[in-house]
Amino acid sequence: MAPWVPWTVSALPPKATAKEARFGARNYAPVPVVVDHARDCLVWDVEGREYIDMMSAYSAISHGHLHPRIVAAARRQMEKVAVTSRAYYGTTLGPFRRSCRRSPASRVRCR
Repeated sequence: MAPWVPWTVSALPPKATAKEARFGARNYAPVPVVVDHARDCLVWDVEGREYIDMMSAYSAISHGHLHPRIVAAARRQMEKVAVTSRAYYGTTLGPFRRSCRRSPASRVRCR
């Protein structure tokens, strides 16, 4: 028996959900909101409704959306280099690992 969910994907805009439903992982049912844009702790759906983003502890969004300092840091880095393969050496991984060892959170394994 399938788990009960209070909504169906068919109730959402099909253009926004069809490819996810077809090709996405089926590890959980998404919240029935199609997010169009976000700022700080707020998100807006494709119909303009505003929500407080209560998923802030999930994955990489724990810092909120579009924080100016994070956007500026990301922009500076992407103007320099975005992502490189570990087949190359880079100028940032070594210093990052060194800073991990000096951090109060050094119990986190950074090796």
